[in-house]
Amino acid sequence: MKRSAHPYTRPSALPVKSKFINEQVKTFLEPPYFLSENSNKGNVYFHYTNEAGMQGIRRDNAINASNKNEHGQPAGLCRIYLTDIAPELMRQNSARYAPLIFGNAPYQSWQNKIRYCYVLNLSGLSPEKGDGEHIFYLKDIPFLPIHYRLNGQLINRVIARKNVATGLVI
Repeated sequence: MKRSAHPYTRPSALPVKSKFINEQVKTFLEPPYFLSENSNKGNVYFHYTNEAGMQGIRRDNAINASNKNEHGQPAGLCRIYLTDIAPELMRQNSARYAPLIFGNAPYQSWQNKIRYCYVLNLSGLSPEKGDGEHIFYLKDIPFLPIHYRLNGQLINRVIARKNVATGLVI
């Protein structure tokens, strides 16, 4: 397969006319929707956050776990929430896709939570399936370091960091 210039792409066999996934194609894809042609299926996930969350990730060089359940209720849990819904899809129709991740939270609540998206390579980790079709989480991990060492080499888990509204890599 020819390598794409994009850090995550659809398999080229899919009949996609635009560079972004469209509604008709989405129905044929298995999660996660966007995969690198060089990655194993299932190791690319998306983590949405707000401005404060992005600043915390940059400051700590880690994604910190939430103590809330999938419905936003404090539950004393230790989970890092992920999804297979790509930022391009969220940008096209956030009113449709954000509730699939954040449930029936008020519009302003989930709108704030999808401001930024981290595209993550989770090789070596096994996210568990959540209650919702597009919800995944890492369980009992207080934080997920952005970098890790493999055979002495520093590896960056972040494939891309995007502003969802503009689509720009930041």
